[in-house]
Amino acid sequence: MQKILIALLVAFLAACTGGEEEPGPGGGESSSSSSSSSSSSSTGDTTSSGGMGVTEPKTLPNLDSPLRRLTHNEFANTTRDLINGKFSASDFSREAPYRGLFDNAENLIVSAGLARQYMNMTEELAEDAVANVGSFTGCGGNLSDSCVQTFINDFGLKAFRRPLASAETQRYFGLYQAVADAQSSTSGVQAVVQAFLLSPKFIYLTEGDSAQSSTLSGYEIASRLSYLVWDSMPDQALFDAAANGKLMTSEGRLDELDRMLNDPKAIEAVRDLFMSWYGIENIDGLIDHLQVDEAKAAQELEKAGSFIENWYFENKPFEHLYTAAIPTDPAPGVSSSPDLNAGILATRAYVGSHSEVGTLVPVVRGYMTLKRVLCSPEISAPPGVGNPPPREANQNNREWLEIHRADPVCANCHDLIDPYGLVFEQLDDVGRYRVLDKVGDPVDASAFLEPLGDVSGSVADLEDFGSIVANSNQGRECLAEVMFRTAFGRDRGEEDQAYIDFLTEAWAASGGSAQDVLKLIVGSDLFISRIVR
Repeated sequence: MQKILIALLVAFLAACTGGEEEPGPGGGESSSSSSSSSSSSSTGDTTSSGGMGVTEPKTLPNLDSPLRRLTHNEFANTTRDLINGKFSASDFSREAPYRGLFDNAENLIVSAGLARQYMNMTEELAEDAVANVGSFTGCGGNLSDSCVQTFINDFGLKAFRRPLASAETQRYFGLYQAVADAQSSTSGVQAVVQAFLLSPKFIYLTEGDSAQSSTLSGYEIASRLSYLVWDSMPDQALFDAAANGKLMTSEGRLDELDRMLNDPKAIEAVRDLFMSWYGIENIDGLIDHLQVDEAKAAQELEKAGSFIENWYFENKPFEHLYTAAIPTDPAPGVSSSPDLNAGILATRAYVGSHSEVGTLVPVVRGYMTLKRVLCSPEISAPPGVGNPPPREANQNNREWLEIHRADPVCANCHDLIDPYGLVFEQLDDVGRYRVLDKVGDPVDASAFLEPLGDVSGSVADLEDFGSIVANSNQGRECLAEVMFRTAFGRDRGEEDQAYIDFLTEAWAASGGSAQDVLKLIVGSDLFISRIVR
């Protein structure tokens, strides 16, 4: 019987790939509701920045709406919220980030291995879901055809994140009937649930197929908003807002955003976003890099996560992220250690994630800080570059790096990278505060920074560096870019620079919080616009 079920399911999924009977760009809504405000979003009329002192650019960028697969974390969260699913992102094969983020469409494909994982996981999820099929479907002890069709429509709305077309309802009901006739009504419901979870309409975030600029449907906006704020599907209130047109207005979207930010799911999503962006390792990685046990690694992860959460949800200004006081652990031989006013940069989770005992630690820290704190252009070693010379017994990091940079080929990159790592010299290879370096010399954390935007010049130590970043447009622009990429699921292009400049300038002018920047994005015409080329 199991072979019959698999055969029917495979045949059903193969028949669904054409998509000729799927709803159009409106996602189950009328075409008029989908395009009613397209003229304002495509022309990009100037709109207020919501009190942050800067106005949006008059011309919106040519925004592609890429077909983006759910990340592993989003898949796990969505199945959790849809059917109380038991899987987490760690149950998948490891997913590689693209430039620090996981939700870039170009990097999210379904490989053959991932397809097999989906098949196995969805089989378990569907089987668990129908353990009490009467309660799950709402049909009680009578799985009548009419009740099953009602269940398919209700479940399909949540799984596809928009109402089903009538042809879709009939197609899924046909699968139910075929499996129910061959096995049982419970098996029929199980097959339907698994078919929904294996559909591209579930696995991908689709946004219509318009060939020109248009406004997203209410349901498409609901999905953009929910996966931006929660890393998961819309809840019933958001579906209701999509259905009644509330999300078509800036005020309506911001009202829903305020509600969503008060949900614990938002805390989880914000932590995941910024921990990922800053390259902070998981517990296993920190155990290795910090050379600590699991309990200590978990403690350091929690400290970093709590710091990010406090900064974001207490609406603290950008500056707090890089200047807040962080307690440090003393290195061996140091009786006590101070707080360092360098925010996330002074946490052992950040420093330890970009350290590896026995390597040129300042180079690792400098490279990652350039990429994650200042969004520097891509830095890559030229062909044929060898390893640095062996460290002499009496050489400290600074002296070793100076010899390395004596080679003009190496200096081309390392004149930029190394100083951004040397500012961390107060923290040893495993992130503890020290006053003497490895060879017993007094720690020197000063550096001269090659210009990157408005960050440049002499710095005394990590606190001084944090202060410079906190007062820089380069630092703000970097995080504004992160929030832009997260909102739209794609990398920035040259045409996006004006909009990112707008976000950066508004943030600097107002002294506001990251939530204020998020509200600018969600309330803008850009957030509800689709241009597919």
